[in-house]
Amino acid sequence: MSQGKGDKRRQGKNYEKNYESIFGKDKKAETSFRRYGASRDDTHSVYIVEDLEPFKSPITGEIISSRSQLRQHHREHGTTDARDYSSGYFEKKAREREAAINGRTDSDRQNRIEILRDRMN
Repeated sequence: MSQGKGDKRRQGKNYEKNYESIFGKDKKAETSFRRYGASRDDTHSVYIVEDLEPFKSPITGEIISSRSQLRQHHREHGTTDARDYSSGYFEKKAREREAAINGRTDSDRQNRIEILRDRMN
């Protein structure tokens, strides 16, 4: 009987015994399983995600009240959440947009060089 997703990767009952027979009793068996948000120093702390406040979608007008609904909404409409980006990302994109508007991108520079070469010849 299947126990769910990933049940074939779970440790068997004899895992620790077999581990000891291979590596010796001095080395403790380590698992690769980590709870979401648990730190590598094994403090067993878990990150708790706060509840999502229901809101009205600006795209469809539907009320989104759970994270699963939000994920589905993003998939359906090809959108992302602004909270997924750092402030540095937005600053970088603003500089790129300003450079494009003012003709200061590398491709604009190359186009100007080509125009000058054509006119010189």
